[in-house]
Amino acid sequence: MDTKILKSIPIDRILQKLDYYFSKNDYVNAENLLNYWLKEANTYGDEKGEFSVCNELVGLYRKTNQKEKALLTVDKVFDLIKVLELDSDVSGATAKLNCATCYKAFGLIKESLTVFEQALSVYENYLDEYDEKKAGLYNNYALSLVEATFYDKAKIYYEKALKINEIHSNELDYAITLLNIANLVELTDGENGERKISELLERAYSLLYNHEKKDGYYAFVCEKCSSTFGYYGFFAYENELKKQAERIYSRQ
Repeated sequence: MDTKILKSIPIDRILQKLDYYFSKNDYVNAENLLNYWLKEANTYGDEKGEFSVCNELVGLYRKTNQKEKALLTVDKVFDLIKVLELDSDVSGATAKLNCATCYKAFGLIKESLTVFEQALSVYENYLDEYDEKKAGLYNNYALSLVEATFYDKAKIYYEKALKINEIHSNELDYAITLLNIANLVELTDGENGERKISELLERAYSLLYNHEKKDGYYAFVCEKCSSTFGYYGFFAYENELKKQAERIYSRQ
């Protein structure tokens, strides 16, 4: 790259501030923060900083359902992966995982599968079999596989995600995958899967309710998962998880 970097933006400090806004569910200030530093990175010629900020923006736009902004930023991330020569790098694969998850969120299933598989190739080549990073990829890849009706393959990747989260004692992510499996059981087994679904939901709720670290991420997960319990008629669990999230957000 010929562009001279005049100055690097303070990524660690930016991410710390971003976590603070997320802990308060304050997406407006989170977006303002990221866009401010995106402009600064561009001014400084700091393409690595720009790459980091764009990655965060993809996730934020996905969470706030801003499709047009999200997809434009995904394109920018892909451009920066090329510029920074990260196609065969784990950091580039992690960015692709983020972009694929964004595609999936906005219904672009074919595109999401293509990008997930690019990330998967790098992860399988460069990471250990049970590396913690793989769990998120497996879980999200499986979600797109379900959308594409590749149910058997989705089950395999959900089980891979469970194994890794169990090894690393990642209770919240384990619970999320249990709920995703419950949705898959509904699709494949119909009424015959009701008992299995109930067992999966009970296991997931126990992990969520008894989780010790009640922080901003915990609140986000409780809020995200609550609707699944409501969908299956577990209204008491749904309400309790919503209350847990509200309590955390109100005190931060």
